[in-house]
Order: sequence, then C-alpha cells, then structure tokens
Amino acid sequence: DSPGEFGHPFLIPQRMGASVQQQIDDGYRRHAFNVLVSDVISVHRNLGDKREEECKIKEFRKPLPSMSVIICYKNEAMSTLLRTLYSVMESVPEIFLKEVILIDDNSHLDFTQAVKEEISDIQFVKIERNEKHLGIIGSRIKGANMATGDVIAFLDSHCECYEGWAEPLLERISQDRTVVALPVMEIINPDNFKFSVTSMQRVQRGGFDWTLTYRWIPPDRERFLNPLMDMTQPVTSPTMSGGVFAIDRKYFYELGNYDDGMQIWGGENLEMSFRVWMCGGRIEILPCSHVGHVFKSRSPHSVPSDVVMRNKRRVADVWLDDYRSLFFKRTPGALKADSGNITSRVQLRDRLECKPFSWLIEKVYPELYVPELNPRLSGAVSTTISLICISVVVVLTDL
Repeated sequence: DSPGEFGHPFLIPQRMGASVQQQIDDGYRRHAFNVLVSDVISVHRNLGDKREEECKIKEFRKPLPSMSVIICYKNEAMSTLLRTLYSVMESVPEIFLKEVILIDDNSHLDFTQAVKEEISDIQFVKIERNEKHLGIIGSRIKGANMATGDVIAFLDSHCECYEGWAEPLLERISQDRTVVALPVMEIINPDNFKFSVTSMQRVQRGGFDWTLTYRWIPPDRERFLNPLMDMTQPVTSPTMSGGVFAIDRKYFYELGNYDDGMQIWGGENLEMSFRVWMCGGRIEILPCSHVGHVFKSRSPHSVPSDVVMRNKRRVADVWLDDYRSLFFKRTPGALKADSGNITSRVQLRDRLECKPFSWLIEKVYPELYVPELNPRLSGAVSTTISLICISVVVVLTDL
C-alpha cells in the first residue's frame, strides 16, 4: 500500500538521519504538525469507506442544492492544503459542486503563486488573495460574498473529506433551510496523519464553558440507552467548533453573516452558535457525514490575546444577557476589553426576535453547569503552604 492509504498512519523510519529529523522539526515549528509525513502521503490518498452500512445504502432525494466550498488559509503546508482541495473535488459529485473558493489570507507571494499554478487548469476553483491579513473571520466574509451556490460550506485548510460527506448535509438543509449542518469531525493525527472514523453511536457534540471557550461534550445519552434507534438521524449540538459547517447561503445573510466587528479569530464560532439557536435556527450533526481535521498541538499563527478578549467581550455584550456576569467572573480581563460599537448586532437581535440566553440554557444546553448569578459569597480558596493541595471530602448521608 502507498503511505497513508485507507487512513493508515505513516511513520518516518528512525534510521533516516539528522537531516530528516531537521525537516520534521521545522515542520512542527512552522505548522504544528508533521509536514514531512503530509508531504510523503499522496494529496489524492484513498481513505476507503468505513461508514456503517446504513449510511452506504442511504438514498437521497434529487435534486439536492448546489454547494460552494470556501477554504481560507495563510501559508498552509502545500500538501495539506492540496489534500483538502482535492478531497473536496473527488468526494462531491460534480452536479452539486458549484465552485471551490480559495481565500489566500496574505500568504507569502511565492506560496500564492505556487497555488495558482496548481489550480490554473481547474475552472471551477477560484482564488482571491487578501491585500492584508484579515484572519478567518474577514476571509470567510469575503469568500461568502463571492459564493453563488445554494449552500455555503466552510472548511479549514487542513481537512480531508470522506466518502459521501456532502449529501447528508445538503439533504438536511434542503429539508429545513434554518439548519446549520455539521459533519462528524474526525481526528487526523498531526504526527502520522492517521484518519479515524467515529461510529454513529459515539458522535460528540459541541459545548462551551463560562470563559466562552469551545468544549467537546459527550455523545447524547439516548444513543446508548436506546441502541435500536435510527442512528443516522441528526444529532443536535449546542455549539459548533466552526472548522467545518454548511449553511443555506441566503439564510446565512438573513441571520447576519459573520459579525464584521469581530477581528481575525476567536469567539466567532460561539457567536454564530448562540445566534443560530436563539434566533430560530438549529445546529445539527449528520452522523453519516465525516470530515477529517488535523488537530494541531497549537496554533501556528499568533493571535494577540487582546483581540480574542475583545471578540469574546463582544459576544458576551450582545448575546449573554445577565449571564455575562459569569463570563466576567471567570475572565476578569474582559472587563477592560472594548467590545466596540455593537449597535448593529443588538438591532439584528431585535429584528430577528431572538430568544433570551436563558432559553438556550434551558432548552438547548440543559447539562451546562450554571453557577448562581448572585451568590451570597464567592471567591477562591488557596493555601499559603507551597506544594500542598487542598482537597474536599464530601460525606453523603441518607436524607
């Protein structure tokens, strides 16, 4: 078998020597994953088809809506970017794929030129280079403005699309245009590029904590308590990671696009998640749809902490209502952040007649731990003796 075929891991032999190790180290330094492994594996690698039989035999109504796929990147590893692009082209039937839009977020000019040469003969792939660094938020806004398909699918630039990933998303959106449809996000190991496939029963969902940080949360308990249920049915998710999702293009704009008052990266996925649920939409994971994502050990692009804090403060000010006090208690630095002019987003919330944040907690994410909004006492417990941990013993008694 060729390296990495069928999603198998590829390991660089130990005997390759110091120069090869230097290449590996350089790849980790620049991209936070093993670029040499990515370069060895074909950009057209065959992942096989390990989906459950119910997904393989599933039939979809025709015609399905057309799709524009938007991929934004900045100096991504070439092999990883091309594998993302070709996996889209080779997995989405031509009748559905309207276009692929590449937004180059001010990469080095030689990298931009190399990508242009690679795609020069592919008519339905468009590329646009930002004159300055806009980040994921500004780049996706730009890409969406270029899109002409019925549905927009946003992909990070280090993904691989699995067999049959597009049809479940397109069908669900055609059934309900207010659904933001997500694939199951599969892990591509950053060290050896092993592609794992999750069983439908174990689909993880998205949540968040009170620092407004995205968290993965366990699968729906119903999927274990009722193993005879139809596992192909959509799984609701309180939030989305933002790396890969599909949305009706017109609904995307009706709902308010991305918040253009947010900068670069940070918090935009939760902002859209809250807005979707509170303003009449739904976020659903389609268990028959799988897209792999290289989960890096760190972000190779530094985003100033004050930018992320400002973005999160903006989310809190517009969407959290009284619950924003919980965010401030856990992120006191946000009290000094300037959320900017939020008038247009508050007006959007009013115009869409969005529900309160309390509704989202009660109806969408009831398992979220919610501290008292106005506790009689609050604070932290610590010890003045170094290297000593504080433990709590809870004694349960019969009531």
